[in-house]
Amino acid sequence: MAGRVHSSRGMIVLVSSSPAAGKCAALLQQELSARVQVAETPRRALALLRVGCEAVAVDEPLLDSDPTGVETLLRQAGTAVPVFINLAIHGLERLAREVRAALLRREREHVAALEAARRVLRNELKGDLTGILLSSQMALAAASPEAQGKLRSVCDLAERMKARLEA
Repeated sequence: MAGRVHSSRGMIVLVSSSPAAGKCAALLQQELSARVQVAETPRRALALLRVGCEAVAVDEPLLDSDPTGVETLLRQAGTAVPVFINLAIHGLERLAREVRAALLRREREHVAALEAARRVLRNELKGDLTGILLSSQMALAAASPEAQGKLRSVCDLAERMKARLEA
């Protein structure tokens, strides 16, 4: 099912007072295999966001009719990706494409952020392990015979951990 966005984590909120909003929600639900809720106002959308939401599709006329409400909604949207659409102009298929593209972009950004965090953590741990290895090797050289066995275990463990981080 390439190109499909699966919404097991949340839902999509469609914010629109348009009479076509229900039809758009049904299409989105079918096209994206996601649960879609319609909110007629930004205030109602805020209540839905508390349940968990992956995307907020805002009908552009609301930007003019309720700019403060939309601004508050976007500020409190958390990780939900905002998508601006105009149901009076754009077709239902375009709406589905826009939301799908936003969700895929969000997923790519999430994966990239996780990978960057892994790299940073890996590099920090490798640096610390290098320090542990150097210190334990220096202590091993100066240690009494009875302490050398324990220090050798520390060195071996640090070397194994460093090798796993470099893999």
